Amino acid sequence: MSYSRPLPPSEAGTWTLLQSRLDRSFWQWDREAGLAIISQFVILRGPDRYDYDTFDEAEALFAAFEETEPVLRPKLPLSLEAL
Repeated sequence: MSYSRPLPPSEAGTWTLLQSRLDRSFWQWDREAGLAIISQFVILRGPDRYDYDTFDEAEALFAAFEETEPVLRPKLPLSLEAL
């Protein structure tokens, strides 16, 4: 299985990749609003997108996805399975 770097959404602004896994990515989205900079945190998981105003909320969801994922273990060669 090959891994490619996740791409940010296409909205204007500065996108910073904070974390990524095979099935999801976690971004910080900064954009200017007058003299202020607005930051949002975005999780992309397949076709789904989750937008949060705080890092803590977004990070909690990003971590919660790991708790719901099945653990995939590689099948050992037959000679090692007998051990």
